[in-house]
Amino acid sequence: MVGMLSNGNEATDMLESDLILLSPHKKSLDFSNLTDEILEACYSYDLDPESLEIWEREKKEFRDLVQRIYLRLKNF
Repeated sequence: MVGMLSNGNEATDMLESDLILLSPHKKSLDFSNLTDEILEACYSYDLDPESLEIWEREKKEFRDLVQRIYLRLKNF
């Protein structure tokens, strides 16, 4: 297809006319936000063997967060 284009303007015009195909779908943006939440939770999840009580609480909070996100993902 590139060989058929005589200049860059034609390529630009084609891309602009297909802009809707190049825009991400709202669901993909929502999905990305959910994966970001999981990553942030993973980064903040700290295994501190010095404090078992805090670790157990953090583990439960982390598991609850992932379960809530999983239920939201089922809507995709």
